[in-house]
Amino acid sequence: MPSPKDILQVSEYDHITNDRLLKELTSLYLKDEKWSKFLKVQNSFAYFKHFVGTVQTGQFTVSILPKVWAKDDQIQEGTMKNLLRILLYTYLTPSLFNPETMISPRYERNDLFELLIMFYSITLEKELNQGMYRRYVRREEESRYLRGKLNLERQLNRLDKSVFDITDFRFSADNEMNRYFAYATNLFSTFTQDFRSLHLLTSIELLFQSEAVANHTLPIPVSFNRLNDRFQIPYNYADLIIKHLRPDPGNGKQAMMMLFDMNRVFQEFFVKFIKKNESVIFPEWAVRIEPQYENKNFIFNRSSALRFTIPDLWIEVQKEGVKKSFILDTKYKIIQDIKIEEGSEDPDDDVFKIAQSDLYQMFTYSDLYKANGTILVFPGGKTQISEPYNFKKDGLLLWVCMLRLDFNKDTWEKDLAEEFRKVFNKVASC
Repeated sequence: MPSPKDILQVSEYDHITNDRLLKELTSLYLKDEKWSKFLKVQNSFAYFKHFVGTVQTGQFTVSILPKVWAKDDQIQEGTMKNLLRILLYTYLTPSLFNPETMISPRYERNDLFELLIMFYSITLEKELNQGMYRRYVRREEESRYLRGKLNLERQLNRLDKSVFDITDFRFSADNEMNRYFAYATNLFSTFTQDFRSLHLLTSIELLFQSEAVANHTLPIPVSFNRLNDRFQIPYNYADLIIKHLRPDPGNGKQAMMMLFDMNRVFQEFFVKFIKKNESVIFPEWAVRIEPQYENKNFIFNRSSALRFTIPDLWIEVQKEGVKKSFILDTKYKIIQDIKIEEGSEDPDDDVFKIAQSDLYQMFTYSDLYKANGTILVFPGGKTQISEPYNFKKDGLLLWVCMLRLDFNKDTWEKDLAEEFRKVFNKVASC
């Protein structure tokens, strides 16, 4: 069992002033430039940028939570559950396993890494208890016993005729999927601080060892079929963790970070939400939805294009022969309201106001794609939309939408889809 670490919870951009932790973070920051992507270090404080997740140093486990659910710089109860729901909704398919039923008050205070490890361990053990996945594996070998198919041509060329050159098929557990699980289980057991998870991971490791499953040092691509599809949920948990896990072996496997870019999470969540709830949001329209729609260049020199842009979501709707198109772009920023006001010279105000750079981007979209309207989508505590703004009074319109992100109710998806249906109807009626 790894030695227990001090646990600290912070939000994105919260200043960390703990002397011991600041010293360890500074050491990691200076030693490896990859940390600068996630971490900003000053003389007297450090903070994590727009990333959430878990960071382990030699002495600390730091849980970084989204600022969108913080209030007055205080982390609210239920923040971890909200974070889990947005991540699992966005990245896990299928999401048949309901982890919320397992989150006791103890786990609400735990970090994201430990929660995902726990879900992986429990779901994998459940499936292994029903039987390990096996398939026939072709194997060629030399044997003094004739069992399987004789490789006649090679056998005739052998000098020692007492040894047979044969091919046989074994119903084996040593296959790509189990090797992936063996790799993931070994990796996760290195960093977990939770006794229950470590116990489950150790039991799983011993089971794979008893079945002679090879433990590779890199994850292996896995194909699913009707025989192993039941393992897809633990595989999805493992894949989610591994894709965002960055071990630091230079620190004797004591330092690790598992971080999610909230800009990307919010964008991919919103796109998946719109596509999944298409029939609820656009019931009166024939609709076409294109994520990451066609990129278009907008700055050129004499010989080539220098800059291009690509919107998060392009929506085309048609009703009674009338066709309209709209561009939606997500911004994971905290704003106080949905009004566009005259800008300030203080760049820090952009944290709470709509940045001028975002407005320029939306105007560029309007000009390039000739859409009927563009919508800037921000996360918020309640869903609301601004009155339309004009670009140069030429008929191109902009709306600002604050999208409610509150996953505490089981009906959150249905409620949010209904709210956004009202938003879109208001936009499409202009």
